[in-house]
Amino acid sequence: MQLRAIKPFVSVLLILLILSGCAFISGETQTQPASSGATTPATPSVSSLVGTWHFNMEMDIGMGLINYDIFQTYNLDGTARTTYMAGDWQTSIDFSWSASNGVLTTTDEAGNVVGSVTYSITGNTLTVHGDGSTIVLQRYR
Repeated sequence: MQLRAIKPFVSVLLILLILSGCAFISGETQTQPASSGATTPATPSVSSLVGTWHFNMEMDIGMGLINYDIFQTYNLDGTARTTYMAGDWQTSIDFSWSASNGVLTTTDEAGNVVGSVTYSITGNTLTVHGDGSTIVLQRYR
């Protein structure tokens, strides 16, 4: 199978993996007093999502293991882009995002909700939970 023929398949598969189990977020989690006097993590601010996030994964798509670098850039205006890189192959997908109360929701260009995940932020590390999976991402820039 030619690489051109598998690009759409890989893009859709990676989007499903990412949106069902990850997003890229940055910033720091602050603590706030709980009613019992203990501290609990505060909900990350929406502005803490802005920036570019990276993670790397290996995937076997029937042609052996392929190493992917995945970058997601979240802009303050609610637009975003995911870029997938494997060797000399690269593709990007644009989408929109919103966040509220520790939940990140992504929508496609037509405005359809693609997925929602919960997240937490500690320093430059984003931990995303969704669909029984946890993915850890690092701030890229």
